[in-house]
Amino acid sequence: MFGFPALMLSQKMILEKFRDCGAISKESAKTLKEAGVFNPNAFPKAREDLVNRKKLMRTESQKYHLAD
Repeated sequence: MFGFPALMLSQKMILEKFRDCGAISKESAKTLKEAGVFNPNAFPKAREDLVNRKKLMRTESQKYHLAD
């Protein structure tokens, strides 16, 4: 029951961090740590869901940026 709201909050925080650091294209992509995501390994499900839903894009070098 608490999993879904926590996932949504984690996703919102991740998207805000990438927006705030200007990771809006492949050229400006950042790692989770570079984007300022606190404890980046704590949110694998939230991150993967964002990638699967095409809200967050992953580069070949394992960096991320917001989708267009």
